[in-house]
Amino acid sequence: DSTDSLTIGLGSALGTTSHIVIDSGGHITMPLQPAVQVRLSGTQSNVSDGDTLLFATERFDINSDFNTSNYTFTAPVTGRYLVNFVSRTQSLDADSSHVRYRFLTSNINYEVIKSPNVYTGDQTFSSWNFNLLCDFDANDTMTVAIDFSGGADQIDIDDQTFLSINLVT
Repeated sequence: DSTDSLTIGLGSALGTTSHIVIDSGGHITMPLQPAVQVRLSGTQSNVSDGDTLLFATERFDINSDFNTSNYTFTAPVTGRYLVNFVSRTQSLDADSSHVRYRFLTSNINYEVIKSPNVYTGDQTFSSWNFNLLCDFDANDTMTVAIDFSGGADQIDIDDQTFLSINLVT
């Protein structure tokens, strides 16, 4: 057309969001593509072994695929989803033999682990970063939990902890 763009789906002139838009610069956007970013609404203090992370604040949630009441992502369609996780913990107990975040899904569990007992004292702050391409079937779910062995229930997970999930293919 005269604007050198292509819109697939219901155009914005009809009051709904387009499915795919290719603009005159060749940029492709899919405004309905599942994408979620959530964070803790505050510091989760003195977590216990096996506690679920309380992702109760949404930055965005296209298609409403994250439930902030039970802290669960549900895949709307079968596909590959990119999971990004960034966390900052406080008061990581050096007496713990390991601390790990577990990404519990319907079909497989993933984890990232650290051994704080290599430090001479408790860690004031510890950063965690995790990226993974997950295979989800439609209606598969995922939650995030913390797990540790030994030490005190003194770990705090602060509100700079984010989880984002988006459909890639």
